[in-house]
Amino acid sequence: MSIRRMAIAGSACVLLVLAGTASTFAQGAGSDEPLCISIAGTAPEGGWDVLSLSVAIASGNATISNVGAAGECAAAAPVAEEPAEEPPVAEPSTEPVVEEPATEPDVAADAPLPIEVVESAIFGRGEEAAYYALLRNPNPSGWMATWMPVRVDLLDDEGGLVSTYDKSLTLLPGQTGAITGYRGEAEGATQLDVVVANSESDWTEVPEIPGDLTFSQLKTKVTDTGTKTTGRVSSTYDTQVESVNVYVVYRDASGAVVGANNTYIDFIPAAGDANFMLESWSEKKPDVASTEVYYDGFLPPTE
Repeated sequence: MSIRRMAIAGSACVLLVLAGTASTFAQGAGSDEPLCISIAGTAPEGGWDVLSLSVAIASGNATISNVGAAGECAAAAPVAEEPAEEPPVAEPSTEPVVEEPATEPDVAADAPLPIEVVESAIFGRGEEAAYYALLRNPNPSGWMATWMPVRVDLLDDEGGLVSTYDKSLTLLPGQTGAITGYRGEAEGATQLDVVVANSESDWTEVPEIPGDLTFSQLKTKVTDTGTKTTGRVSSTYDTQVESVNVYVVYRDASGAVVGANNTYIDFIPAAGDANFMLESWSEKKPDVASTEVYYDGFLPPTE
């Protein structure tokens, strides 16, 4: 579609039919002064004349406007419809598409680290099996394991369950504790599997612990029938500490565990001491080279 201005000789009159309605544009009867009109439409090969313009207008293929004197055509520049610009075609990228790796959800910075099983074993065979396990709270501050459930499974050589026992322990931030025990009807048990719950409800967020327990005067006497260990525990808490479990682990010269036992201290006075004693029996004299002591089980007073 183009828009043009052109002059058509008036020679009496020009009869144009627009949208079914006869319209007469004339400069006057017998006037040879041409008319200047603007035509919006596609011109035929031979150009516009009165007949072709009339047919184009009647068929809706052309419209006219700005009817005036021929002199206006010279003053006005031809108007042409600019072709629509084609949208730019994006060149295909030659760069490889690199997908961003999926990011793992953030773990809360203050979430407690799980209890670690440091060491565990069965010592002794037969109808009764003795076992021990050392467990550590890896959180240096802020989180205390509070009566954390622990399941101890005694297994045979093929991993089949021989016996099981449920226990619990309380460990202060950074503390290593122990669990020990004897299980009857444990014939065939050769290995130990220790499973710690580590549930959210088993953790207590605590401020700085305002005290400590320390052990001294530790003595172990070995006899033909077992061991006897005595010692003293001292508290730096300014209030009374109650319900303390004390565990001892015996090792031979190579470091292998050859025995373990535990006892219970009802209370330790504020900033005071308490004595304890543990006795165990065995069919043969144990080869004890060193004694280790651990504790757990009490909820410390907080500031």
